[in-house]
Amino acid sequence: MDATLAVPRAWQLDIQKRLSDFHVAQNKDFLCAEPPLWLQFFVVFELVFQLPLFVAAGADYWKNKCYSPKLHPYMLLYGFNASFTTLCCLVYVYFESAAHGLTTAETLNLLGVYFPTFVIPAMMTVDFASRINANISGKQHTD
Repeated sequence: MDATLAVPRAWQLDIQKRLSDFHVAQNKDFLCAEPPLWLQFFVVFELVFQLPLFVAAGADYWKNKCYSPKLHPYMLLYGFNASFTTLCCLVYVYFESAAHGLTTAETLNLLGVYFPTFVIPAMMTVDFASRINANISGKQHTD
């Protein structure tokens, strides 16, 4: 879905367009309706770095039943980038929602939509930082 913010509408699948339109209408998501340049940049990075890493890490986990230590630094960067991107969105929504005509309830709803996509990658960042630290210090980390 995030690709709809960086990929021209003419190149999007019909299902992407419909889901994006529904999300924007349902949640009054002005960020998705008119994505600022900084958000488009984050999404391009997500498509170029995070999406391929997601596939590679998923395959690695499927094969080994855990993440290979060689992927830990990349997963740390993945988690940090995803949580930082969403944190920027949360801050922007909080400060700009009134200027886009959202009520307090609508703002809280939109913040609620974005919040899990901040918390989960933030937890991932902490997890992989601890794995890397354990690996450096020679301690065993369990999955």
